[in-house]
Amino acid sequence: MSRRLSAVLLANIATHPAVWLVFPRLGFAWIPTTIVAELWAFGLEAWLYALVFLPGKARTAVLLSFVANVASFAAGVLLWRLGIL
Repeated sequence: MSRRLSAVLLANIATHPAVWLVFPRLGFAWIPTTIVAELWAFGLEAWLYALVFLPGKARTAVLLSFVANVASFAAGVLLWRLGIL
């Protein structure tokens, strides 16, 4: 498995369970929970990307994390609206 793919999988494994299982149990409304969870996932993933395969390229890591998280969030909302989730 490539180093980059491994970093992406590690970032998702590190963030996904907390976004779905930890943050919703904090007792906040959906919007604040979603904002905090998404910011946390974005930040941790950007840090992991920068650490693992984009050393010295923090802006690229932040952009990659941002794009990945926006796409993931949009896909989730779409699936929810379609009644799949």
